[in-house]
Amino acid sequence: MGKTLILNQLKKEGEPVLDLEGFAGHRGSVFGSIGIEEKNQKSFDGELFDTLW
Repeated sequence: MGKTLILNQLKKEGEPVLDLEGFAGHRGSVFGSIGIEEKNQKSFDGELFDTLW
């Protein structure tokens, strides 16, 4: 089971989750951005801020 699947399951169960790779639009590998839109720094910061506060 991958990290993202674990984080998604925890979130479904009501646990607080901080998915930094998800915020960044990255999958955590050299090929992480293939097939998904990369987010800019402002978007990343905004999602992180909204999640924390």
